[in-house]
Amino acid sequence: MNVSPSRISILLLLGTLLFAKASLASTPFLWKVEGEGAVSHIFGTIHLPNPEVTNLPASVEQAFTESDAFFAELPMAPEDIAKTVPFMMLPQGQHARDILSEETYRRADQTLRRINPLLSMEGLGILQIWALSASLPILEQQLKYPTEKVLDEALYNRAVQEGKLVGGLETIEEQVSVFDALTLAQQVEMLEETLKIFTEKWETGRDQMREMIDWYLSGDSESFGKFLQEMSFSDPELNEQFTQSILYDRNRVMAERIGTMLREHPERSHFFAIGAGHFYGETSIARLLEADGFTITRISQ
Repeated sequence: MNVSPSRISILLLLGTLLFAKASLASTPFLWKVEGEGAVSHIFGTIHLPNPEVTNLPASVEQAFTESDAFFAELPMAPEDIAKTVPFMMLPQGQHARDILSEETYRRADQTLRRINPLLSMEGLGILQIWALSASLPILEQQLKYPTEKVLDEALYNRAVQEGKLVGGLETIEEQVSVFDALTLAQQVEMLEETLKIFTEKWETGRDQMREMIDWYLSGDSESFGKFLQEMSFSDPELNEQFTQSILYDRNRVMAERIGTMLREHPERSHFFAIGAGHFYGETSIARLLEADGFTITRISQ
């Protein structure tokens, strides 16, 4: 199977590297943001195409429908998605077989073939090691729902169709810089940690992607955040560095940009869709906006 980098790239760059049983979330990751102007909303997403995720609760549907502007983490127009491809690829002429140990390469190839017999490292070994690591947990879902868009992309496309102002809170370069800051050894360690997750799934039956979906659908932001932390790297130094850069630093940047937009355009009702992991803990986007003077209210089903 030839999986196009342009098809998977938007999945890889949306904060899903940190690794409920109803059809809709009992309490969605939705907050109302009130200041001096129109009411806006921030919505925590999970970057998957699973219908359990993309079937929006009524409160989220209403907030989205009534908004004038939609912002995801990244702009998602086709031309923007295409721009991600060069960032995902190893330099021309390089391949993962030249970087990984024979054992890690073999395990990665076995994992891909078990996900789908037509996948292999021969084809996907042209990806950066961090991108390869990020793609593995998502490929199963993508192949299970091949015609569906991930939640964020589906909302972005709807916003365009409905004539809303659309955009991204970050640039592609800003997100990629988080991964580029990792050394090659750290990227390899990240891949090996991901391969362990698959080994555990197949040997013990524990499906951590299913667990992540269940926690998300439960709407329990604290438990969801703790689950993500459980899925973190075994190396404390790498885990601290990665969590700081992928979550905490980006939370501050996105919260500042949201606050700026709300103040500069008080007449607009905004709907911001951001990975649900950014709504956990003391430095969550919701708490940062509250500290910035906005009134933040969690909305129930």
